[in-house]
Amino acid sequence: MSGFSIGAIQFALEIQDANRRSEQSATIYLKSSVSQAARMVDYLYRTDQQSDQVVALISQLGTNAGYRSVILFNDRNIVLRASDYSLEGQPIGVTEAAPLASLFSQARRSLRGTVRLSKDRLHLSAVYPILLKPLPDELKPSRVGIFYVDYSLAEAKRTAFREALRRTLAFNALLVLLGICVWLFFQYALTSRIRKLIAASHALGEGDLAVRSGLDGSDELAGISVAFDQMAEKMEQNAVNLKRQVQRELILREITERILTFLELKRIFQVAVNEMLPYLAVDRVAIYQFDQACQCHRGTFIAEAVQPDTESLLAVSIEDTCFDDALVSRYLKGGHQAIDDVATADLEPCYRELLVGLKIQANLVVPLICGSRLWGLLCMHHSKQPRRWSEEDLQVVNHVASQLSIAIQQADLFAKLEDELQEKKLAEERLITVNEELASINDQLARSTRLKDEFLANMSHELRTPLNGILGMAESLQENIYGEMSPIQRKALEEIDRSGHHLLELINDILDITKIEAGKLEVHLHPVSIPALCHACIATIERMAEARSIRLSSQINPALPVVLLDGRLLRQVLINLLSNAVKFTPAGGSVRLEVGLSSPPEVAAGQATLRLCVIDSGIGIDREDQEKIFEPFVQIDSGLNRQFTGSGLGLSIVKRILLAHGGDISLQSAQGQGTRFSVQLPVTLHPGASTEDAAPATAPLASAGPDDGVPAERSLILLAEDSRVNRLIYARYLHAKGYRVHEVVNGQEAIDFLHDRVPSLLILDMSMPVVDGFSVLRTIRSSDRPELAAMPIIVLTALAMKGDREKCLAAGANEYLAKPVKLQELDQTMRRILETAGERGSPQAP
Repeated sequence: MSGFSIGAIQFALEIQDANRRSEQSATIYLKSSVSQAARMVDYLYRTDQQSDQVVALISQLGTNAGYRSVILFNDRNIVLRASDYSLEGQPIGVTEAAPLASLFSQARRSLRGTVRLSKDRLHLSAVYPILLKPLPDELKPSRVGIFYVDYSLAEAKRTAFREALRRTLAFNALLVLLGICVWLFFQYALTSRIRKLIAASHALGEGDLAVRSGLDGSDELAGISVAFDQMAEKMEQNAVNLKRQVQRELILREITERILTFLELKRIFQVAVNEMLPYLAVDRVAIYQFDQACQCHRGTFIAEAVQPDTESLLAVSIEDTCFDDALVSRYLKGGHQAIDDVATADLEPCYRELLVGLKIQANLVVPLICGSRLWGLLCMHHSKQPRRWSEEDLQVVNHVASQLSIAIQQADLFAKLEDELQEKKLAEERLITVNEELASINDQLARSTRLKDEFLANMSHELRTPLNGILGMAESLQENIYGEMSPIQRKALEEIDRSGHHLLELINDILDITKIEAGKLEVHLHPVSIPALCHACIATIERMAEARSIRLSSQINPALPVVLLDGRLLRQVLINLLSNAVKFTPAGGSVRLEVGLSSPPEVAAGQATLRLCVIDSGIGIDREDQEKIFEPFVQIDSGLNRQFTGSGLGLSIVKRILLAHGGDISLQSAQGQGTRFSVQLPVTLHPGASTEDAAPATAPLASAGPDDGVPAERSLILLAEDSRVNRLIYARYLHAKGYRVHEVVNGQEAIDFLHDRVPSLLILDMSMPVVDGFSVLRTIRSSDRPELAAMPIIVLTALAMKGDREKCLAAGANEYLAKPVKLQELDQTMRRILETAGERGSPQAP
């Protein structure tokens, strides 16, 4: 009964120990394989290559022995991919992973995988986190999926049970046999032999597996001794095998951990060959890489570990002409080559010659596969003698080769990623370089634009200043400021005035086209009365038309509503079109302006289209020339003997102004039959404004005498002007109009004069030496003397660029007049300002 109990206990201990070892081995294997697979799936999802390759990987894992289920869950525990395709799209609740939902959450938080043994100890569950593809608005992935593998221990348990049962039965049989022997020994009084056998049994029990009983004879005790010795030998062999198995597991774990730790293939290869050399007890362990350009016919040994007395093949280039496509195909399908003895094996002559030349007598080769290509070979060599390769050797080498293949794929993917990152970095550097070049070009363009603007401003000032003197002097002579003019002299003055104004128009046209080409033309909308604006433009052209005996007429509805548009630009358009019509119409002809407003049904409420037509009976334009006339500096009659003057800028400016305003211009004409220019301009009705509220149109100046408005003889005028000619013109004209004038030639003299007295009005030039006009304005407006700070100021300046008027008015000027200035306009402006200021007292004497 006691023997049976001992056997049962031994059997239970054997089963427990065998189960424990199988569970440990399976856990190590599952951690290694699943962690590698999880990293590959994680990478494929981050590089957006997950579709086919993830399915292939999961399907391949699902076919492995012991894998019950392989499932990839998304961040909401919905099945994305599974070895059982019917589970795809199902929630976790319908899978065997349902009890592990809490373990899923833990893995997502820690981003670490784990392997758990089931309560019934019949299967292992591996749970590893996977970073899914980032969402479109994410820089880094935030969704974490789960890679789940269920591994069955049933087969390992059954194997362990059988082994334990076998060992226990053998052990119990031995115990029974020993009991019989003991009984016989006692029966026949063989005490010394029994003691020797008992001593050997004790030694064996204490772990001395090399002990033997050594009993001789032919009796039953001798047989027991032989059986005992056989059992001890078997136990010793089992211990050796177990030790070897543990050593193999340690080597495989070491290689796996190095693969997980390192990304550098060279280090991984060297660790693998160094660990395998003593374990397999071979002369050389080497890794051979194919030269892909030679289609596996050539390659090099890139890593090796050799015994001290074995020749190294490292960096040796091998050319194998026997390596054909059939062998490549076999290797890609997982095949291997095991040659126990090169001398007796059935080999191709060329291959035998290669092995003999490398001094190889036994050879074990397994493939290293990267994706779908044969990357290289893992080779075991015996150089001194043949070697019989065992199944265990093949299993170990295959397992290491599979881990190395994973490392190669991992390194290959990492290299591709680094290449992509490098390309992206180079692209970013090129983009930065291009941006810097563009910034430099933009700075140069901005500087060129600024210099051009400064040049135009300076040229405008330099041209307008002498032109102001010419026109001012001509106007003074025409008004008999310097005495009566004869008819011949008056006619000459009219030609001087006409030529000067023509030159002024050219200057203005050049400035306008320059601003338009630079994109600086701005449209400022404000309420405008269309009838008033059109009549003012006609009045401006009347004198020119009368001089050429041209009949000027119009058809303008006085009830047209007030609209929002840029009145200044529209006036420029009308003046250009009307003056062109008069210029190109022979004496006795006619020019007509027609104005209308329409609201087509497709136009939104409150919107309308302003239509302007300028019709003349002039020389007309050929059809082939009609498109050219809107180009800058283009004139149809451009020869040296042309009949009509002009720069060829007027219609180009008109076209660009209308386009900037959202409108357009067209024409109908024929040679010798006159021309009809039609303007279409979208406008916004302004029902809240009356005609009185609209911006006033510029009307022609009426001559003003000394008795009109404020009495001129009561006003003291301070004239600050650095041009001697302009001072002479203004002073004599104002004296003739009854004003008293004090002249200064720079801003400092003006400030000094204002320390002692305050004139009725200051006429100020902005570009003066010593102290400029802006400084004078600031000094006056910041004065603590109320009468000085409120003194009226008219700015006369050749600064006619965009924004100059606004800057002068903002600095404190009451009015801005651009040179050249009409003297009548100056007189009228002075009287209006003095009347508004309420000038009634006597001026202070200079």
